[in-house]
Amino acid sequence: MKHLIVLSFLLLTTSGQNKPTNLESEKLIESFFDTYKNKGVKMALNEIFATNVYFSMMHSNTTDEVKNRLTSYTDSIGKYCGYEIVSKRIIGKSLIHYSCIVNYEVQPIRFQFTLYKPKDKWLLYNFQFSTDFMDELDESAKFYYIE
Repeated sequence: MKHLIVLSFLLLTTSGQNKPTNLESEKLIESFFDTYKNKGVKMALNEIFATNVYFSMMHSNTTDEVKNRLTSYTDSIGKYCGYEIVSKRIIGKSLIHYSCIVNYEVQPIRFQFTLYKPKDKWLLYNFQFSTDFMDELDESAKFYYIE
């Protein structure tokens, strides 16, 4: 019985420590998609890129290219219908990777955000989007993955 009480206490204290971290990072993702829905692709990307001063300064050509490619692509697949977080990987206390499915009328897009917290606030470390993730889904459904 003592072991059960100690284990329960450890689980409660451990899960309580991760909650604020997760909530803060999830608010950043929610804010991104709120801006994405209400103000558009470029504005949402501007806001999340601005969380990391070094990222925006060092990669201005790259960020402009990403904005233009994503805007061009989303203009051709219908209206935005929402998003869902499908995967979240926490690495220590300072890295979180989110994989989101962004729903459009014609087809989904996958957005991947890696957030980094070097001090007291989360910032964007990496952003990617892709449309070819269905190949990964097909591959994972093959028989040799079944145990």
